[in-house]
Amino acid sequence: MSENKKNKKSTRYSRILLLLAKIFLLLIWFVIPPKYHYEEGLKKKPEIEKRAMVVCNHNNYSIDGFLMYLIWFQRNIFPLVTKVFFDRKKSLWAWYTRNVGAIRIGPDVDNLASPFEKVKDYFELERVICAMPEGGVNTTGGKMLPFKSGLFLMAFNANAPIYPTYIGRLKLFKRTHIYVGNPITPEIAKEESERTGEKPVDAFMQLTRKTMDKFENEYFDLIEKIKTKK
Repeated sequence: MSENKKNKKSTRYSRILLLLAKIFLLLIWFVIPPKYHYEEGLKKKPEIEKRAMVVCNHNNYSIDGFLMYLIWFQRNIFPLVTKVFFDRKKSLWAWYTRNVGAIRIGPDVDNLASPFEKVKDYFELERVICAMPEGGVNTTGGKMLPFKSGLFLMAFNANAPIYPTYIGRLKLFKRTHIYVGNPITPEIAKEESERTGEKPVDAFMQLTRKTMDKFENEYFDLIEKIKTKK
C-alpha cells in the first residue's frame, strides 16, 4: 500500500474514532450534566474556524481530555499526551489517543524536536490542538499547578490563538461547571509584552493563567456558596 493511501486510511480511521468518542461523551453528559459559565463579553462558546490551541486544567487522568472533545464539539481536536500515558498498553485512553492523531510529548520523548515539528504541521493544516499547561494531573485538590511554557511557544510561533477553559471537579449525577474564556491571540500577548517588559511567550502564558485563575476562584466561590446553602 502506498504511503498516500496509508495516510488517507489513517485519517479516515481517526475521524471515525473521534465521532464515536463524541457520541459516547454525549451519553456521559447525562451522568455529569454541564453548566457553562462564560467570560465577560461572551454569551456562548466562541467559534473556532482555523488553527487554535484549547487549554484546560488537569484534574483527571483521562476524563479531562475526553470532555474537551465535547466542550469544543464543533471541531476535531488533537491532544498533547505525555509519553508515559501515550505508551501504556492496557489503557483505553492511551489506545484512543494513539489512534486519533495525538501528539506524544514530555521530557522523556527521545527527540524533543519531534513534538514541536508535529504541532507545527498540525497548525499548518489549521487543526486544533488540546493541551493541559500544568504538565501533569493535579492531585492536590486545590489550586492549579504552575504552567509549562513550551506549549505557549508552540502556539505563539504558529500564530495560533489560545482558548482558555476550566473544568470543575467531576461528580456523578452532579453538575459539572465549565468555564470558557475569550480567545487570547499572539497579538494580544505582544501588546502585553510591550506594556510589562516580559517576553511575548511569557506574556502569552501569564494572560492565559490570569484568565484560568479567575475561573478557578469563581468556581471555588460557587462551591462554597452551594455548601453554605445546604
